[in-house]
Amino acid sequence: MAGGKSPTQKRGIAWLLIALGAICFLAGGVMAFGYITAGGWEKTEATVTRNIESRGLRPGGGTGTARMERVWCPEIRYKVAARTYTTRMQSDCARTAKYKVGDKVALYYDPSDPGEALIDARDKFMNIMLLGFILALMMWLGAWFLFRRARRQTAAED
Repeated sequence: MAGGKSPTQKRGIAWLLIALGAICFLAGGVMAFGYITAGGWEKTEATVTRNIESRGLRPGGGTGTARMERVWCPEIRYKVAARTYTTRMQSDCARTAKYKVGDKVALYYDPSDPGEALIDARDKFMNIMLLGFILALMMWLGAWFLFRRARRQTAAED
């Protein structure tokens, strides 16, 4: 064998990639589920009362710089245990307003601190799940290529 890994080594690496891919996929699901259910967060409905113009720092697209950009952050109102909360959702700011005034949104809040809340945690859930799936897919593709290469190398040696 001149310079490369043996077919057995390639299969071993491929199995390792498959295992890591499965771990990433499961971890993405567990983290995403935990994101919503951590600490027993409860769900309620909130209303968007206005969109507040703000300034947000955006990466400079590979130039190593960042620039300030105008963003819109939703202000929401919701009620928990007869108390009304109004808060600006910094985590949901975007270059264009995501929500219209009067929109009803799903809101998850911490029962021990109802002022701590997340809008539409499903979006964040899906992002985490998608990241786990993409990592798993990349590892499974790498494993497939290694298995294929090992099979060809074995066939060429026979």
